[in-house]
Amino acid sequence: MVLLVGGTGRLGSRVGRRLLAEGRRVRVLTRSPAMAEDLARLGAEVVAGDLCDRTTLERGVHGVARVVVSAHDERTLGHAGWARQAAGHHHLIEAACAERVEHVVFVSCRGVDPEHPLPAFRLKHAVEARLRSSGLSHAIVRSAAFMEPWAAWIGRPVRAGRSVTIPGLGDHPINLVALDDVAHYVLLALDHPEARNCTLEVGGPENLTLNQVADAFEEGALRSVRRRYLPLQLLRAAGAYALPFAPGLGRALATAAYRCSSDQTFDAAPLLAAFPRRLTRVADLVRQGAAATRTEGPAAPRVNRAG
Repeated sequence: MVLLVGGTGRLGSRVGRRLLAEGRRVRVLTRSPAMAEDLARLGAEVVAGDLCDRTTLERGVHGVARVVVSAHDERTLGHAGWARQAAGHHHLIEAACAERVEHVVFVSCRGVDPEHPLPAFRLKHAVEARLRSSGLSHAIVRSAAFMEPWAAWIGRPVRAGRSVTIPGLGDHPINLVALDDVAHYVLLALDHPEARNCTLEVGGPENLTLNQVADAFEEGALRSVRRRYLPLQLLRAAGAYALPFAPGLGRALATAAYRCSSDQTFDAAPLLAAFPRRLTRVADLVRQGAAATRTEGPAAPRVNRAG
């Protein structure tokens, strides 16, 4: 059996569906069982539990052979909250050790660092280090920025004929990877012997600016829309302001500012040489039409100024 922690998220739900389609037994640990109803209908065992509750973690890992961890709580606020999340991941690793779990796959982010300006990246780094020192067979999948939320941010207004708000000047190259491609490599890391005790850097085939992403959606929609550019300083300020009231949006804005001001390029050649796959391009999402815009993603902030 495979325990899936984070199975109700954008990535985790895809991993769960693929595992079930392969005939694997899947247990989903979630604080919100109602959100896992789709996976339950496909045959998953859904268990109510909390990453920060050691007792439920011990119940969750009982009897499982492998664990996929694709979760952190974006609703948690403040340093103490992130510390609880780190402790929860560490308790999960301890429970996996006690249960003698065969293999753990942890979904992380490219660029994690103990001094990273974003707490989620610091958290991921700490969990990576704990997993490596645990003695467990493991694989770490470090993903580039997910493509679908950015496609939703830009694609929705283009398809609706509304103006698009682009962080910065829209000229900073960013590597975007499709969720289905990340799910593919998570499953590969779960089973492939060459992925054991390794860190797998995963990204998309293109390094595009957000202006180029907007160009692709405009071409697909056969229309041009007005573009508004949100200065990074204002984006950071908006994120800090939104954090206490709408933490998900606040974190999304802070992450967008980071993505648009740091090196986000990726060379997919080493990944594809080791594990070949046709990676999804932004143009592929555009051709899928409305499917790209239905994916949950942060709403573009409104900017009441000309531009």
